[in-house]
Amino acid sequence: MTKKKVVVQIREGIDVEHAKELATASEKFECRAWIEWKGNEINMRSLLNLVAIGITNGKEVTVVCDGVDEATAADCFAGILMQK
Repeated sequence: MTKKKVVVQIREGIDVEHAKELATASEKFECRAWIEWKGNEINMRSLLNLVAIGITNGKEVTVVCDGVDEATAADCFAGILMQK
């Protein structure tokens, strides 16, 4: 299992566009992936939940990936969350 703490640097926070980018990216990996925030685990493949949780710019989240390609996946998701 790979865990990576990330400060979200998306000005609008995780909106529909960025949630779609995360969900689409998650389909490329075999591992399970989710975001931990405020005691919640949000599945990276759930576009609706990624938007609904309301993660805004400057919030620290933990990207968690578990499986064959977990390190590569965690780096990919962190990159998406840190784009300005």
